[in-house]
Amino acid sequence: MPKYNIMNLNRRTRVVLISVLSVIVIALMGFIVFSQSNSEKISVIKVSEVSNQEYEEPASENVKPTTKASILVGKGEKNTLETKPSQSTEPSTQATAAASQSGSNTVSRVSQQAVKSDSQSVPQSSSIDKSAQSEDLTEKLPSEKEFAAGYNLIKNMLTNADKSEKEVLFKILNGIENQKSKIDITDGVIRKSDTDKLSDMFLLVKAALAETDTLKPTYTYYGNYYVTSLELDYQLSEKEISAQRSQLKSKVSRIMSKLDSSMSDFDKVLYFHDEIASYCKYTSEGKNINSAYGCLVEGKASCEGYAKAFLKLCDAAKLDCMIVTGKATANGRTVPHMWNKVKISGKWYNIDVCWDDTTDRTGIILRDYLNVSDKDILKSHEPDRNRFYDYPESDSENENYFIKNSFIINSESELEDKLKSAVEKALKENSRFASVKFSDKSVFEYSSNLFSSSDSDNKIFEILKIALEDTNIQFDTGSVSRVENSDLLTMTFILNY
Repeated sequence: MPKYNIMNLNRRTRVVLISVLSVIVIALMGFIVFSQSNSEKISVIKVSEVSNQEYEEPASENVKPTTKASILVGKGEKNTLETKPSQSTEPSTQATAAASQSGSNTVSRVSQQAVKSDSQSVPQSSSIDKSAQSEDLTEKLPSEKEFAAGYNLIKNMLTNADKSEKEVLFKILNGIENQKSKIDITDGVIRKSDTDKLSDMFLLVKAALAETDTLKPTYTYYGNYYVTSLELDYQLSEKEISAQRSQLKSKVSRIMSKLDSSMSDFDKVLYFHDEIASYCKYTSEGKNINSAYGCLVEGKASCEGYAKAFLKLCDAAKLDCMIVTGKATANGRTVPHMWNKVKISGKWYNIDVCWDDTTDRTGIILRDYLNVSDKDILKSHEPDRNRFYDYPESDSENENYFIKNSFIINSESELEDKLKSAVEKALKENSRFASVKFSDKSVFEYSSNLFSSSDSDNKIFEILKIALEDTNIQFDTGSVSRVENSDLLTMTFILNY
């Protein structure tokens, strides 16, 4: 067959041939674009890209502060125990234990930026229907289904959602409840290009499905200009979901049965905090760890599981609560994180049960992140904005654990009396720890140096002996461990019975 070279053709013929080829290429491109625009399928979105995110880094990385507790022995001996946490990515213990004589380890602080930039605000076309906010949406959920979104999702986590956005959310939830692989949603509500809005919507879905870790971490969305349907994959069968809900319901009922009419909202929050931390152990690996079931039934959870468990207990007690998603910093690294806000006596407070759970490292439950203000939480936590609900300001400290119990030390002259009171309260409650908080960093540093000595004349041993005489409760006054949090200026002494 003879070979043809376009360069052998005359100029006019080449121009005509090139023109014809250009028309053919343009026509083909137009056909491809037309075919894609009518296929409706956009893309498969990974968890980490849009929503449903796992709030964890790869398990090989470790950002938990190492718990290094100084052991003070009355005979002048000094032993230092250092327990390294298992490989994980969750900064569940912000409290930095004190190393003898060297002071507390420094935990890097995050910038105090509370929300994302204004460029991520709600588009003007997504107008908020304020009249719909007071609407009772419970009837739109399957009334006899135990997944029911929950008291706090409806009351506190949809405050900025308009009627059409709420309708989309409940269509997704109803579809998930019936394990539909493809769920049609209202057209004209979520633009396909607005992945932030879709991400925020799926954070609400995760809050509503706090009981079980139902979905696989990927989904597909469909539509042309607006999203019109979602395709989901399930990692639990209907039978598994039913069984987990039944077990979780029984566990929640047992916890709730210990509440009584004399308990204040503060008492209930403290009780839930300690119940979760005493039963659950932090992990970043395993099945069900991102659910209330994993936390309260199996006793293993990520920060997400802790936050969801606290939310479900507050739902059951009709305490106002919400989930906060964002980032937290420890050991100089910042990772995704989840915690809660809770309303007590008309004021909102931050609470991070996961970071207070140090039972696997120190054997105790801290109270450092129990009902703290935004000023304190922002030293290590940074919340992300969610367009469907605002995080209420937390500027009160009235219900903070240390203020509530008068364990705030304002000056060096108060040190001995306040610490003795904390130790005596711990002894009377058969607790293994006594905690105090300092209002001034200079007093905190003075106290840290004062209690670092391992000599028998260390002030702490004198305080322990006085507490023994006052309470007549037998415990070891010759040794004590100390844990410090240099961010929040707290100091916790671990008692030995």
